[in-house]
Amino acid sequence: MARAILDIPSMPQNCYECPMRRMYRRKWFCQIIMHVAFKEKRRPDCPLIEMDVKLLLKQARSAIKAACGGASENLAIRIADETVEAIDKALEGMEDA
Repeated sequence: MARAILDIPSMPQNCYECPMRRMYRRKWFCQIIMHVAFKEKRRPDCPLIEMDVKLLLKQARSAIKAACGGASENLAIRIADETVEAIDKALEGMEDA
């Protein structure tokens, strides 16, 4: 199954708060899984997963730094170093959770 990243302001507490719900024949449906939307809670098969972007960036940064190994002569290493710098700049603008 294909996956996508949906950037929403906050994780919905129920299907009726979700931006992915749509009206079809007088009923609200989740347009991702095409099942009836719940009013009081999220469906147990809800495909939305809350992700900690800052944690993911830190993990990616650690992996890139580990791959660099100190040898900066190689083009791939230089690209990895530039990527680490960009991730560091992105992390600076984020608040700690």
